[in-house]
Amino acid sequence: MKKIYILTTALFIGVGGFAQQLTGSAGNEASNGTVQLSQSVGEVVVESSEVSSISQGYQQPAITITSIDKPEIASEVSIYPNPTATSVNVSIGNEMTIDQMTLYNMAGKLVWSKSGVTNALINIDMSDYNTGIYTLVIKEQKAQQSFQINKTH
Repeated sequence: MKKIYILTTALFIGVGGFAQQLTGSAGNEASNGTVQLSQSVGEVVVESSEVSSISQGYQQPAITITSIDKPEIASEVSIYPNPTATSVNVSIGNEMTIDQMTLYNMAGKLVWSKSGVTNALINIDMSDYNTGIYTLVIKEQKAQQSFQINKTH
């Protein structure tokens, strides 16, 4: 019993300086000056501003989003005709260099690939491919984007 008491006391003393903020999408918060109670999506967190702190539930430090990078591939690439029965054209914008273009069938098998494409119109012959949905993945230095191509009979 003495070991449990010492362990519990050490736990309360050691946790004192590590209080975190609760970041949640929904819930309530209440405080009486020394104790703060927060509830978020069914989880309860209790924090005390005294030397020791008891916490339970989901906690994480505050996160600040500074920017979100959006790939610009879609505005520089045109794929037509889609759907297609025989071939599809991929038009690359004037100031774009594609590191690699790959075409996958519905099973995820690589069926076509081309590297080092710049300022061009690429024709992909799909006449020998089975009917279905194909995924064209275009990779450039800073972005990657997937496009769906519908192959008809």
